[in-house]
Amino acid sequence: MKIKNPAKLLIISAILLISVMTILGQKTTWKVENAGAMREMFETGNVAGKTDISKIIPQKNLYAVGPLENLSGEIMIWNGKVLTSFMNDKSVKVETNPNAKAVFFVWANVEKWREISIPNTIKTYDELEEFIAESAEKFNLNSAEPFPFLLKGRFQTVEWHINDYKPDGTKLTREKHDMLKYKTKSENKKLEMLGFYSSKHKGVFTHHTRTTHIHATDKKKTFVGHVDDLKIREKVKLFLPIK
Repeated sequence: MKIKNPAKLLIISAILLISVMTILGQKTTWKVENAGAMREMFETGNVAGKTDISKIIPQKNLYAVGPLENLSGEIMIWNGKVLTSFMNDKSVKVETNPNAKAVFFVWANVEKWREISIPNTIKTYDELEEFIAESAEKFNLNSAEPFPFLLKGRFQTVEWHINDYKPDGTKLTREKHDMLKYKTKSENKKLEMLGFYSSKHKGVFTHHTRTTHIHATDKKKTFVGHVDDLKIREKVKLFLPIK
């Protein structure tokens, strides 16, 4: 059928253009970015704050994790809110410090999340990492590429630490780094966690034995800790970014 009316043709063309732009706009609206690398700490011994988060936090819907400069604590940004956690006279302190700097950092801007129930069969950290990757593929996320995720619910146990490094002039090693941490455990607690998954960033923003880097906190934000191990109870929810 021929359309003889130029004005009508113009309107139809505009509608088609808007439809195409809408479809294109449904592609991934977020991406994971990172700065610095975990392995560089041990290669160079430099634990200075290389990433100034004040230059990142103006971004909307920001989620991020990383170690505080000089390995003096932990940083988590949850939907734009900056939380720094550190030790002060053997007590855990949390501050909102938009001028904090990170040794290395990973972040993404996520507006919408998809809620997924974690099956009762998933109990351990290893099983969780596998489930996160499988769920990403199920919902059209490429698990070969990094992506953020959230966890919310009651956990049987969560072992976590806060960096509390005190430079003494000697070389920084993995063993020394591990010794100079405040370590503790949360049991039967409702917690919120922000993590980043990647199978190809080991030694960059994930530990060399892990595919995730996770920071945990409670509802009142009384601490921010790096998760070392965990066991899941019932009704824990996984949240993945929506494309």
